[in-house]
Amino acid sequence: MMIWGYGPGIFGTFGWGGIIMGLSMMAIPILGGVFLFRYFQERREEPPAWKSALEALRKRYARGEITEEEYQKIKSDIIKSEFENSLHSH
Repeated sequence: MMIWGYGPGIFGTFGWGGIIMGLSMMAIPILGGVFLFRYFQERREEPPAWKSALEALRKRYARGEITEEEYQKIKSDIIKSEFENSLHSH
């Protein structure tokens, strides 16, 4: 409907095409924001527990709290445990 002096209305002469185009133009920035949020959220997640355990083990060995044999044994146990956990989770 055209009101005298105001043109063809809010969607112009495009009708439903104008509505779809308008919604698309609003959806693109929203979806882009969601994508960016999820991308940066995933990068902030903590490393797996076994990586933290290995890091703590390396620090203990570097400080001289454990011997090389103890280091190798504990490291082997951590890796074996992670391998077993990954088998059970799939």
